[in-house]
Amino acid sequence: MVCLSPPIVFFLIWRLRDRWASLPVKGSWVGLLCVLLSLFFYWVGYKANVLYFAMISCHALFASCILWIFGWEYLRALIFPILFLTFAWPLFFLTDTLAFQLRLIMCEFSSLFFNLIGLENLRVGTALVSASDPVAGLAQGERFALDIESPCSGLRSLFALMMVSALFGFFTLGQPWKRWMLFASSLPLAVLGNFVRLLLLVFGTLFLGSDVAVGKDGGTSAYHFLAGIAVFIVALGGMVVLAAVLRGQRVQSRTVRISTGSNVNSKSSEQEASEEGL
Repeated sequence: MVCLSPPIVFFLIWRLRDRWASLPVKGSWVGLLCVLLSLFFYWVGYKANVLYFAMISCHALFASCILWIFGWEYLRALIFPILFLTFAWPLFFLTDTLAFQLRLIMCEFSSLFFNLIGLENLRVGTALVSASDPVAGLAQGERFALDIESPCSGLRSLFALMMVSALFGFFTLGQPWKRWMLFASSLPLAVLGNFVRLLLLVFGTLFLGSDVAVGKDGGTSAYHFLAGIAVFIVALGGMVVLAAVLRGQRVQSRTVRISTGSNVNSKSSEQEASEEGL
């Protein structure tokens, strides 16, 4: 997804050409000051060997050049592509923090759900194992045993959904608060999608066996791969439904205004007709 960000930014700039093509070019010296500050902070990040300091400086340099050469109106017109360029940053620090938290959330929520539907299990760290069943002669973990590893935490799908939701909201929703609401839904939708994926793996293990559902010798089976695709199907479907609900509020208000206007027009026409009759 990091490699896709710069081409998408250039596409957005071209897509928004109607906004900025007719704007007057009024460069600002404030932009030159921001350019110098960005270069200074890049030098500091280089000397301190802080990667993110340098990335923020490059991002700020891009925005500062637009302000310096073209002016404030261009900066406002291109604010979304500039912010979207943030997705080009490799967020390594989230792998050890957010990914682990997502693993714990997925494991805890899935364990509670399976116990609720009668599929007794135990949570061992970030792994789910079936409980022992002395009556059936099954030992602990014999029915299923799944470890939610870092690639299965939902972090990758979260980054992808954040990018897609930002684009989808920008092109389909007009009001900023609706766009932010759709963007904020990326996290719960990513969790929901990975929860469905875990359901498919657990029930696939129960009915088809671990080799078919998960894979042999640490490999990934075709079923496991398709369960990963289900994450995006569920999450994108939820995103489309949420966007439709947000758009529906606007459509409904328009319908009310149109119907009210038509009633007023009909009343005025009736009054005119009665006056003519008099």
